[in-house]
Amino acid sequence: MDVINKKKLKDEVFASLQKAIVEGELKPGERIVETKIAADMGVSQATVREALKELEFYGLTENISYQGTYVKRLTKSELKEAYDAREVLEEYAVGEAAKRITKSRLQEAHTFIEKMNEAAEKGDIGSFVDYDVHFHETIICSSGNKVIEKLWNLVNVSLYTHVTANLSERTLVNLSRRHASIYKALEEGDSEGARHVMHQHLSELRDEILAKMEAEGEEDV
Repeated sequence: MDVINKKKLKDEVFASLQKAIVEGELKPGERIVETKIAADMGVSQATVREALKELEFYGLTENISYQGTYVKRLTKSELKEAYDAREVLEEYAVGEAAKRITKSRLQEAHTFIEKMNEAAEKGDIGSFVDYDVHFHETIICSSGNKVIEKLWNLVNVSLYTHVTANLSERTLVNLSRRHASIYKALEEGDSEGARHVMHQHLSELRDEILAKMEAEGEEDV
């Protein structure tokens, strides 16, 4: 008799709900009903509950006493804090990666840029975000610092990248092409140059999105 891997089941529910939130299928402020999710996915409520706790840990949901669990609304301050954290982590990581990135990792980064460009040309925002995140993850993993990897994962880059892509007045093609200068610095082993372009890459988008939200009088994303 096969043993049921409960942890894997919970991880699958988590991944499915995370995708639904990131891609906007589940909207900010929308209630997530455990019984409905459990029935739809064919799992127990306990499994859904565990997945929701993990989503709350990553800041994607919030549990309101006596009301239930809701998709969290993202505020301007949260968006700024997430990008500030990314800036610190990724500036360090790309500087280290430029010194030690392997040929295979560099090829991976190049492939992700190509895939990103293809998705951008098609207007496929979901795939664009996936490849964008994978590109940055390749840099993080090439830094040689496991603590940086763990901290970066806590920032929930997928969510904020999706939010940025949706709110930015830039086209997906423009957003995609902005990664070329980062790749070039990595390819040339230019540590300081890589730090500089990464700082510019993240801070420009952060400032643009926050300015747009400010102009439109938005408090939440």
